Amino acid sequence: MVGDNCPEFKLEALLRQDVAAVLQRKKAVRKLDLNVRRPYIAVIEQANASLGAALRAAETASNADCVGLYLEPEPYQRRNLDGAILGLLRRLAPRADLRENARTLKATVIDQTDRAEEIDLLRDELISQKKILRQHDRTRVLLSEDAYAKIEEAYTERQGDLTAAPSVSVAGG
Repeated sequence: MVGDNCPEFKLEALLRQDVAAVLQRKKAVRKLDLNVRRPYIAVIEQANASLGAALRAAETASNADCVGLYLEPEPYQRRNLDGAILGLLRRLAPRADLRENARTLKATVIDQTDRAEEIDLLRDELISQKKILRQHDRTRVLLSEDAYAKIEEAYTERQGDLTAAPSVSVAGG
């Protein structure tokens, strides 16, 4: 603690709510990496009986508190997983209890133009990446004018998402 006169500081992560919408625009899943807590296997079983049974078998065989699976076709084959996997993701993405019960949920999804994109369904913070110019090629010092311009640019691009986003409090201890 810096001093008694410091006001309480609280960070709030802003979350995107568009992961489910992104999945609606995709046509297939190429890879799936899923790891869930034991009680959540029942939810997976309801969404996809086969995957639920596979997770249940892994849980029974290992007595692990968290179980998972990784699915992908042979490398360089450009084949997709069964269509039911995309259905599973579409059913899981909007669930309010997903973040508390899934430890990993990543998928490589395919759009209508056959372009692959990896998405992490558990990391949906509002993040914008911008390149900021440096003062000189040989230094790490940034041009402050360019930095502020990029912050404003990112804000302008994401303003609708920022105002619509719910927040999650992060308490410091």
